[in-house]
Amino acid sequence: MQTDDGGAATVRVMVISPSPLVCAGLRSVFGTAGDIAVVAEISGPLTAQPDIGTRDTDVVLLDALALREPAGPMIRRALLHAHAPVLVFTMRDSMPGMVPLLRDYARGYVARESAPEVLVAAIRCVAAGGQFTDPALAAGRTALWADGLQALSSRELEVLRCLARGYTVARTASALGLASTTVYTHRTSIMRKLQLHGSADLVAFVMTGNIPHTSFSSQSV
Repeated sequence: MQTDDGGAATVRVMVISPSPLVCAGLRSVFGTAGDIAVVAEISGPLTAQPDIGTRDTDVVLLDALALREPAGPMIRRALLHAHAPVLVFTMRDSMPGMVPLLRDYARGYVARESAPEVLVAAIRCVAAGGQFTDPALAAGRTALWADGLQALSSRELEVLRCLARGYTVARTASALGLASTTVYTHRTSIMRKLQLHGSADLVAFVMTGNIPHTSFSSQSV
């Protein structure tokens, strides 16, 4: 972060969005915050890989709509090597598709529908090295996951805890005294009940820390 003559730190933000109007709105929001400034913008039709790595910024604020542009795959590749933490803002109902961003390079996400102060808080949090989950995005999915957890059997919970620890299917099978094919079956059932759509979704769920404790057992259910 950059310090002005008065000693106050300013968070320098790069905005990536296909919409110049969005960029203008963000400049207005940050202008009232006092300690956040947009120092770089990549907007309009996005057809080439953006210059991210050489910018002198503290946070990269990514409009998720940019990933639908022709340059979407190139933007993803560039963000993997971004020198600054990435914060994504997206629609609430698009959040499941943003989960891979959390796994690969994003420090957090904010709903477009949220109040400006939420975005300001997210920028400050990420710039300070933290991770941010917009309550507006987290609440709905947390409720969904809570219902799904209630539907899991005790064996499925044991398998889930193993997977959360980073165990492979083979190691999970060994720890629980099961066949690998049985673990695969339980994993499929877990994903269905929690409405997870791949490994990235599973990682996002594990990050919530809401998996109930279960002790390992060799008994099946």
